This record gives sequence, C-alpha cells and structure tokens, in this order.
Amino acid sequence: MKSKGKGNEKVELIKPKSKRQEKKEQDLRDYFNKNKKFISPVLMAIVGFIFLTNSNTIIIYACYILGAIIAGFGIYNIIKYIQLKNQLKIEDSVKLNTGIISIAIGLLVILLSSVIETFLNIIIGTWLIITGITKLIGISELYSVDKKTANLNIIEAIIVIAMGLYSIFFQNIVLTIIGIWMIIGAGIDLYNLLKTN
Repeated sequence: MKSKGKGNEKVELIKPKSKRQEKKEQDLRDYFNKNKKFISPVLMAIVGFIFLTNSNTIIIYACYILGAIIAGFGIYNIIKYIQLKNQLKIEDSVKLNTGIISIAIGLLVILLSSVIETFLNIIIGTWLIITGITKLIGISELYSVDKKTANLNIIEAIIVIAMGLYSIFFQNIVLTIIGIWMIIGAGIDLYNLLKTN
C-alpha cells in the first residue's frame, strides 16, 4: 500500500493481491468448507471426554455459575431497592429481603460447592445401590419361573450396584455415562462422515 501527496490530498494506492495469494486463500476456504462438518462431532467428543474424566469438577463449576446467578439476582434486587428509595422515597422491603437472601444463598452455593458435589454423588450412588439390591431380592422367586430372565436380572443388579459404588467413591456416574454416550455418538458420526468421503 502506497500513499502519494498531492497538495493537501492523500491518494491511497492499494496493491492488488497476487494470483498465488488469491489461490492460497481460496484453497484455505475450500479446505474449511470441506471439513467443517467434522467440527461438531470432534467438539462433541472433546466435551464427552471432559464429562467422562472430570464429572466432579463440572458439578463444582456448575455450582459456581448457579451461585453467581443467584447472587447476581440478589444484587439486582438491592440496586432496585436503593433506586426506589432514592428516587421515589419508597422502601420496598420485599426487594431488600429478596436481595439479601439471594446473595446469601448464592454465596453458600459457591462456598459449599464441594459439599454439594459429594452430596449429589452419595445420593445418586445410594439410590443406585438400593435399586440393585431391590432387584436381587426378588431373584430367588424368579429363578423357579424363568432362569434366563433371573440371570439377566442378576447381571443388571450387579451393574447397577457397581455404578452406585463408582458414583460414591469416584465420580458422578450420570455425567460419566453422558460423557461415554457423547464419545460413542461422536465416533459414529465421524465414522459415517469418513465413510461417505
């Protein structure tokens, strides 16, 4: 790009792009357009892997976000209360109380995020273990009627109990399962895309 002075005027001369540069840019655009269909399954696989390996961390971050939203709602109510009081001389105690309570709840959710994460895992794990044990209790009666179904129920009950124990001692099983499902789904999508290419 060059500029020439002509009196007080400045003239901008724009150098046209070379054919090689234009071809390079066109090739990049074509490459992106050809492969952009792979972006969605790849992102899905990445998110699935995060869910699979860091489900506890995800719950903690979700608590941070939820707590911040609740606290933000409280701050908004207090600001509205102050505005009403200063401008219209109206004391809206409902807004003030809502604001204070919301901020307190929001801060509690943020501060107790680790406790909430552990509590959720214990609840889900306990529910799964109870469900598995309940299935096992009725197995003896089912054996006399249908051994094949009874054996399937035993396997199912063991899997459910194992999932419950995993949720209590390791990570949230619900998010882990979602992560596995997302990775499998992304893998199927990528396979289909590569097959059609």
